[in-house]
Formats: sequence, C-alpha cells, structure tokens
Amino acid sequence: MDFDYIQTRDDARQVLIDFGGAEPGLTFARTTKGGHVPGAGGPAAGSTITTVAIGVMLPYGQGTTAREGSLILASDQRAYVAAVDLGGAEILAPAKGDKCLAPDGQTYNVENVWTTAPAGIPVLYELQLRR
Repeated sequence: MDFDYIQTRDDARQVLIDFGGAEPGLTFARTTKGGHVPGAGGPAAGSTITTVAIGVMLPYGQGTTAREGSLILASDQRAYVAAVDLGGAEILAPAKGDKCLAPDGQTYNVENVWTTAPAGIPVLYELQLRR
C-alpha cells in the first residue's frame, strides 16, 4: 500500500486554513539580480517575484533557542507555510533572503527554511523570520 503524500500536503494546507492562514496570507518577495546589458552602460535592473501563500505566524517564545544551524532570537517569528496555494498549485518555495509581508503589515526577512518533503513531495515549510 502506497502512502498518499499529495493528500497529506492538501491536509496540511487545510489545517493552516482552519487556523487562520488563508486570508490575507503571507506574501513573499524575492528579488533577483539583473545581468549586464552590453551597450546599456551598466547592469540591468533585477526583477521581483511575489508569491502569496497560506501560512500562520507564531512567536518562538522567551529568550533565545538554539536549533541546528541557527540562533533564534526572542523577537523572531516562526511561520508554517503550506506548499500549495488555495487552488492546489505548488508555490515557489520560500528561501533565505526572501522578504515576508505579514498580515499585520510588518516586513520580515526569511532567515532559515526547513522543508517537510516526504518522498520528495513538499508538504510544509517552516520558516524563521526576523525584522
């Protein structure tokens, strides 16, 4: 019997929606560097890719907490983000260095990303966010 990880991914999305992660969601922005344009006198402008995702943000708690490969500050936020959008399409995976616009209007930097991907199927992203 094969395990249905696609259903697990959809279930994770639904749990996040049930706990307030659908509206207005988290918006991620990734700016790519522009390349050199011959004859233009300099580099080309980069572009920004924006992704709206289903997710919830939670505080880590008091003090600092160590996690392998990171130092988590008391002011950091933890975000759980569904790997698919409301329509079921995979989102662009968040990455370190992305900007995250929270529902309250605050902008955070993505410090770390941990992916839950059994059998190579992205189900959920856990993020460390910092202002």
